Amino acid sequence: MKKKIQYRAVSVEQISLEQVSAKFAAGAPVLVGVDVAKRNFMAALCDAAGETVVRVRFEHPAQTPRFVSLLAELGAASGRSVEVAMEPTGTYGDALRYRLGSAGIAVFRVSNKHVHDGKEIFDSSPSKHDGKDASVIGWLHAHKRSRRWEELCPERRKVRALVAQRDLYDEPLGRVITQMEPLLARHFPEFEAVYDLSQRKTPWAILEAFASPAQLARSSFEEVAQAIKDKVRQAPRVEDVQALLKASRSTTGAAMEFEEVELVRRMSAEVLHLMKLRREVENKIAKLTEDIKVVGALRPCIGPVTAAVVYAYLGDPKSYSSAAALEKAAGLNLVESSSGTDPNAHNDAPRRISKRGASVVRQYLYLAALRLVQNDPIVKAWYQQRRSFKAHQKTKAIVAVVRKLCRALFHVAQGKAFNARELFDAVRLGFPVPEAKKEEATAN
Repeated sequence: MKKKIQYRAVSVEQISLEQVSAKFAAGAPVLVGVDVAKRNFMAALCDAAGETVVRVRFEHPAQTPRFVSLLAELGAASGRSVEVAMEPTGTYGDALRYRLGSAGIAVFRVSNKHVHDGKEIFDSSPSKHDGKDASVIGWLHAHKRSRRWEELCPERRKVRALVAQRDLYDEPLGRVITQMEPLLARHFPEFEAVYDLSQRKTPWAILEAFASPAQLARSSFEEVAQAIKDKVRQAPRVEDVQALLKASRSTTGAAMEFEEVELVRRMSAEVLHLMKLRREVENKIAKLTEDIKVVGALRPCIGPVTAAVVYAYLGDPKSYSSAAALEKAAGLNLVESSSGTDPNAHNDAPRRISKRGASVVRQYLYLAALRLVQNDPIVKAWYQQRRSFKAHQKTKAIVAVVRKLCRALFHVAQGKAFNARELFDAVRLGFPVPEAKKEEATAN
């Protein structure tokens, strides 16, 4: 019968270099599995076979320098190689990883999925706790189930920070726009028939200057046009302004109180302010990435910001072994849960995307796919032919486009121009073969 594993640990303050060194053979490597938490970290010091020799607990950040110093001294004292393996657990482990790298200690990355799947194989028990996780991580690293954890280059770190700044303005911007829609539906339902609120500045310039249909009805064409020019810096479309003025004089909306008018005015001013701040960050992103070749290659396909996001979080798509590998890194590969206890588990069980990796990449690629569906007739036709679209599951249909788009980025990064005809079967969708293709086929 297999002996029950004990998961006792000793505090880093109560253990000495001599005590640890005595537990390892001379010159034997020390493999360290670290279970990362917000405060209480657990480390399992393992031998070359992955067997835990001693477990050490330490409080982060107070005792982290002591732990790093212990490992550095352990490596220097007898010429042992010391390697540390960790899970990619958000940002809680980043400070430790930086300190280890500064001390010349190699850091490796172990997949969360491997740790989850290995917990029962490790000790024949499905239990999960800090001491066991640390031992499992060290054991997996000893069996080569890890890879070197490389530090991000400064350019990618800078782009990530700028993308986070953009989201700082984009998220509240979306909320305010969403809150404005019911207000207009109540007080000026004709407004959105003339102007789309989404991302254009013109309707918000009008709402800031003339926050109610009553104020707009008392205004002249010249006053409205000037209000638009002051904010947008370009002349408005005459027919749009005339249509809006006509609608304001015959609106079916409910009359507004002074406070409601002021609310619309303040919300509109906030939208314009957030749009300005977001644009400033987007310009910084464009300037920072203008000399990065891979971003330049992706930009015509998915736009400058989304191209920068892909580079910042996934790196160069050319560095992946295949388009499928890039798709998996983005968390867009399909997975299936087919357990024997699941009544829905069978050969046709529904599949879903794994959602592993940075969610920000999927978010921006989703928005890029929406633009693609709107602007490219071939993509739109393919999207509308999906069974999920016909079943009124439009989100699933868009995700299918996102997966196609992600795979295309692998080829675009290598210099191929994005062509919807090569990504989708245009002829099958009813689009004629271009004349150039016909002539090439005839020549062959």
